[in-house]
Amino acid sequence: MSVFLRKYGVEATVEFPLIDFGATDYEATPVAHAAGDTTLVKNGASAGNTANAFAHVTKGLYKIVVSAAEMQAARIQVLIIDQTSPKAWEDQAITIETYGNASAQHVFDLGTATVVLTDASLTAAKFAANAIAAAAIADGAFTSAKFADAFLSAAKIADNAIAAAKIAADAVTKIQANLATSANQTTILARIGAFTGTGINTILGFLKAVMSKAADLTPSDVGGTFNNTTDSLEALQELMHPISPGNGTKTVVLHYEHADGSDVSDADVWVTTTADPEGLTKASGKTDSSGNVTVFLDPGTYYRHMQKDGEVPKLNEQTVVTA
Repeated sequence: MSVFLRKYGVEATVEFPLIDFGATDYEATPVAHAAGDTTLVKNGASAGNTANAFAHVTKGLYKIVVSAAEMQAARIQVLIIDQTSPKAWEDQAITIETYGNASAQHVFDLGTATVVLTDASLTAAKFAANAIAAAAIADGAFTSAKFADAFLSAAKIADNAIAAAKIAADAVTKIQANLATSANQTTILARIGAFTGTGINTILGFLKAVMSKAADLTPSDVGGTFNNTTDSLEALQELMHPISPGNGTKTVVLHYEHADGSDVSDADVWVTTTADPEGLTKASGKTDSSGNVTVFLDPGTYYRHMQKDGEVPKLNEQTVVTA
């Protein structure tokens, strides 16, 4: 007997096999449904014919649609018994347990991802003494994902619930006092670093220089030879990315072939802004079976390079992309 979980009062489709009478094989040759072949029992009461007939799905698997009215019970049995003689299939039975309703077998709605607590559900009377003690709460029990939006809005918090009297004595005063001392301020600034604090010479300016290759972002306080246009994470990513078709506005198809005119497939191709094959790479890829690779470049002059094991490399071939 198969057992299914379906929502209370909602039309449901259930699948089941039919087995040839007196055999073990599935009834793969579709059989016709006749009145009385399928009956339904709700909560152990008398059986009655189902509202719908079963239908063949494939290879001996059948299905039947149980109506919304028929789904209004805690436990439902569907009996599939051939009324002819001799029978075409072995007797079959399906049990459906419902959920999501006070009258269902399982009251909780299993199809609900979250449960929103009502205002009356968290009253003090609902909790035993020390029920919410620290030892009773698992790690991560109160992550933001566990609460509905606005669950802790101002309207839900009693007046003065977080008043000064509820905070350890002098907690705020001690924080303010420690920050106010010259020695502590000097320590904090020393740990931040010797930034002058103006323009790009700030912590924000430093972070921008590390991440972005935009011009004029290198803080003078950094010192050394660092230049964000070539040394930032963005610039290095463009230089070292192994296969990137580029992000220019023009579609360019590059083709490579052998001296005899046959296509060179699976070759490494990259495009640089200078004749140096080790220079800044603007796009790269591998040739397809036709010897082609598609890249995307902005208008300008570029140099394309191709190499493949066993092939003579082709380097520094100039390519002009027009507007």
